[in-house]
This record gives sequence, structure tokens and C-alpha cells, in this order.
Amino acid sequence: MKRMIIYIIGVIAALIIAIGIYGGSQPKHVSAQIFINVPTDQVWALWSKFDNVADFVPMVHDAYTVGDITEGLGQARRCNIQPGVYVEERITAWDPGKAYAMEVYQKEGVMIDKMQVDFQVKPSGDGTLGLVHMSYQMQGLADFLPIYGMMKTQAIDHLVGIKHLSETGEKITAELLETLKKKYLSDYKILP
Repeated sequence: MKRMIIYIIGVIAALIIAIGIYGGSQPKHVSAQIFINVPTDQVWALWSKFDNVADFVPMVHDAYTVGDITEGLGQARRCNIQPGVYVEERITAWDPGKAYAMEVYQKEGVMIDKMQVDFQVKPSGDGTLGLVHMSYQMQGLADFLPIYGMMKTQAIDHLVGIKHLSETGEKITAELLETLKKKYLSDYKILP
């Protein structure tokens, strides 16, 4: 039994050293899309308003602009998730009316090491196709945990939230989100 415990501690120590020397694994990716039954310019107006994320992502309790840039490339926001837990994100690419990308540049209390998210809107019939692509790495040993399912859920939650806000004007809550994910099941999908 002692040998087994020593062996396990040795393996864990070796993993910690290897991560320290070689870094974490390569970035992981999740892509998803949703059909939104309103014109593209209306979806863009809500999705590109960078400080309103708490209106359609319930895990964000509040968000606000950080710095002097209030729209477009370089705009930054702070998303408070719970007391002492937050991420600060900055827009790194901006194609008005079509797409933008953002990166997490500062954080506290989250296991994310690096994260970039790309958002895109495309006309689709009388509505809009909303797309999100997340590229992420976690900190330390957490990078080796199977968190794809959690990130997939975050992508779907984000899309379902923006769909509901765009179509109804109603802010989303955690309770409402679970109902809406069932209601909109045929409108969203994870992409390969």
C-alpha cells in the first residue's frame, strides 16, 4: 500500500514538472451555431453591445466596460461571475455587422489560462445564423481534465441566450435558460 501511494505521488510530481517545463497541451476548440428568427442587423446590435452580456448569459452577474474605448476594436469589459471571480475580455478583431473576436486577458478565480472567442452573424432566409467558436486552454493540471462538455454547454448557453434576447427582448435567467435549451433544441447544434 505504501509503495502504491509513493508511486502515485511520484506520477503526480512528474506531471507537475512536465507541465512546468513543457507547458500545457494545445488549445482545444468548440464551435456551435443557432438560428435566430430576426434580421441580422438586430442580432448584431445586441451581440456587439459588449457590456450587455449579463442580459443573455446568466452565469455573468454583471458586466461593464473597462477603459476608454466604448465600441469596437480594443473595447474591454469585466464580467463578474460571483464575488472574487471574474474575467476581463478585450475585442481583438472587429468586422462591423458581421463578426468580432475577443480574448480573456485578465482573470481571477477561474481555471481558464487562455481563451479566445469568435462571434459571427450571417443572414439565413428571413433570420440570422449566429456562430460562436471558442479556443481555450486551462491552467496547470486542469488542462488535462475532460472539460469539453462544460465548454460545449457554455457555447450553447450563450447562443440560446442571445437568441431569446434577440427574439423577445427579455433578459435571461438561469431557470429560464434550462427551459429554453429544450424549446430551441432544433435551432442549435455543435459543429465539427
